[in-house]
Amino acid sequence: MVLRPEGTPIAWVNWSPLFQALEILWLGLLDPKKEKLDPLLLSSEYRRLAIAIRPLLSEAGWGMYLRNETAYLGVDYGTVFVEDIMSILERLHHN
Repeated sequence: MVLRPEGTPIAWVNWSPLFQALEILWLGLLDPKKEKLDPLLLSSEYRRLAIAIRPLLSEAGWGMYLRNETAYLGVDYGTVFVEDIMSILERLHHN
């Protein structure tokens, strides 16, 4: 293969919904009021963001990087969400 001599095919990305998901994420995390939220409320905000961006990430082909928020109770989801977003940003950095 010319573009990937080692034989690994280039993964197709639907960039429009990915950028839309990143915009929703950016605007959702940018709010300075969220810095003062109780951890449980912050986790709830993260859940809201995950629900909003999940379909867009799926459409972009990146849905597998966001774990299901219903599998984690209370504040536990806060850590999971941050890990998932860091994974997405790391992947974006390498694309």
